[in-house]
Amino acid sequence: MKITSAFTTVRLGDVATVEIGKETYGGVSRCDGANASGFGANPASGANAVGTVAAVRAKLAGIAPALPEGVEIQCAYDTSTFVELSIQKLVDTLIEAIGLVFLVILIFFVKLLRDADPDRCGSGRVAGHRWGYRR
Repeated sequence: MKITSAFTTVRLGDVATVEIGKETYGGVSRCDGANASGFGANPASGANAVGTVAAVRAKLAGIAPALPEGVEIQCAYDTSTFVELSIQKLVDTLIEAIGLVFLVILIFFVKLLRDADPDRCGSGRVAGHRWGYRR
């Protein structure tokens, strides 16, 4: 900060452009030790990550034929693989839970039927006394 002869304050922003950031954004990209060019595609917050990756891959597939000979497109990091695997595991767990619930209900009803009429189911025991049923 500098004070002029007229006693007014001159601030840094009055005589310069002030920004927060790197001096240079340059860098080196390599893939398997060879020179490469890279970019990142991040879906917006709340966006469908799997759909975004599918759209990017479709666009890259359309660009690939126009690339010079020897230049290829590779995906270095793909988060949609984790999302797809998580969804598949969730579906598997849900199917297992539904199967277990069905099995428990089936066992309950078979036992209830056997206790209600032991002669019909052939259990050989008289469990109908629980409800006051006697022969």
